[in-house]
Amino acid sequence: MGAVWGAQFGLEVPNYFSHPGEPDFETPSFRRSNAWVATKREVKTVRRGVGINEVHNFSKFLVSGSNARSWLNRVMAGRIPEPGRLSLTPMLSHKGKIIGDFTVSCIKEGTFQLTASYASQDYHHRWFLHNMQDGVQLENISDRRTGFQIAGPKAAELLQTCTTTQVSSIKFLDVVEMVVGSTTCLVQQLSYTGRPWLRNLL
Repeated sequence: MGAVWGAQFGLEVPNYFSHPGEPDFETPSFRRSNAWVATKREVKTVRRGVGINEVHNFSKFLVSGSNARSWLNRVMAGRIPEPGRLSLTPMLSHKGKIIGDFTVSCIKEGTFQLTASYASQDYHHRWFLHNMQDGVQLENISDRRTGFQIAGPKAAELLQTCTTTQVSSIKFLDVVEMVVGSTTCLVQQLSYTGRPWLRNLL
């Protein structure tokens, strides 16, 4: 399909997709590289319609237990969401330096998913364990749970073709467990691009 591959933390990832006759390797440059035309085409396609991006290259931690919420309130700098909601929050060192940027999803009371940088997962895991407290269970599920970003003004329309759940009822920053195709998924709506987009975590 013309994928031009890169790597992140040992994972192969498609950086962009080239058409026949376009370069199949990006030459690094301080100006617009030879990947400019392909990247521009992909950005415009998402802006006008819909695009899908796999998110296997994000870390994912499952946090649960009777003290899960109080522990997250201690190790994260932002507000911890209520059940069925998510928030974006940094994580700070004891000196107040930013050491992580997380999506915190409250699947249900006492059960949370943390999504962040795949390349930083070992560092974050050590930090979590070093600052752990009783009543909290932590599990790195980065390589067991993958998913897709569905972005663009037709994102909801595309997702609706794959589920019987009413997608229009999902609000901004919602976290919903639903069946997509034949798989139970965690669907979240948020926006990093100025338009709402849906992340479907399988």
